Amino acid sequence: MLFQYTNNVEALNDRKDALKNLFTSQKKAIVDAFAATANPKVTWSVFIQKSPAHGNIASLAAINPSESFGYNDANWPGKFKISTGRELVESERYSTGDPTTADPSKKLVTIPVSPDSIASAVGGGILTRITSELAKTDATLSGSGTPGDDDESGVLKKGDVLLTALKRIGQK
Repeated sequence: MLFQYTNNVEALNDRKDALKNLFTSQKKAIVDAFAATANPKVTWSVFIQKSPAHGNIASLAAINPSESFGYNDANWPGKFKISTGRELVESERYSTGDPTTADPSKKLVTIPVSPDSIASAVGGGILTRITSELAKTDATLSGSGTPGDDDESGVLKKGDVLLTALKRIGQK
């Protein structure tokens, strides 16, 4: 029981270290994710180009971080820069007419993408990782609860059982 408990405590320490490393390395992303729940930012846009082989095709483009804007803001900018992956290029926010860009050398017309749709399409990112790490930590603490599993009872229950057994040994 003592060795099993020690192994579980080591596993719990590993979970603690994983959480600590996650929080330390992703501090800015975590702070930004929580801030985005109160004031979501528009950080992505889409533009439509005509492909000779396939017709209209949409491309997702990140908005320059210094030019991202609040989703709840009353006035969205008419122009902002987007990333092509190689460089930042000026774009106009779509307002009316044909949203396609037939000639890449001409003005680029983009449509801002709702922050909620990005989060639901690509997942919560850092919040998903935090949730996963916390669930693993809880499983180590509480156990699986499945009879016969090696981790049926977690470190807390095993600690109580070990303490009771050690008290019995100490009374003899």
